[in-house]
Amino acid sequence: ILPLGIICSELLSNSFKYAVLPQQKLEIKMSIQALENKYIFCFQDNGPGYNNVTPQKTKKPIGMKLIYNMVRQLMADCSTFNDEGATFKMIFVEKQLSAI
Repeated sequence: ILPLGIICSELLSNSFKYAVLPQQKLEIKMSIQALENKYIFCFQDNGPGYNNVTPQKTKKPIGMKLIYNMVRQLMADCSTFNDEGATFKMIFVEKQLSAI
């Protein structure tokens, strides 16, 4: 599932870029849980979190555009919020691929 790999890679990159604080060890948590026919993917770091600027008033950085394009490809629902750092949560269903 390539879009999920791209999302993970970009979130990790963002954490290394923006969440590293002096005198604090960077902690990153990632999990995927199966719930009935859905999957819940959660990514969290212990950095300063997302800024409080509303996305409609600012241009999204290229990395976030890439993440949201991959979320759209997965036909997933996602949210970002601050909870002792930046948190990204996505809910998606497994796509059935056609047989070759």
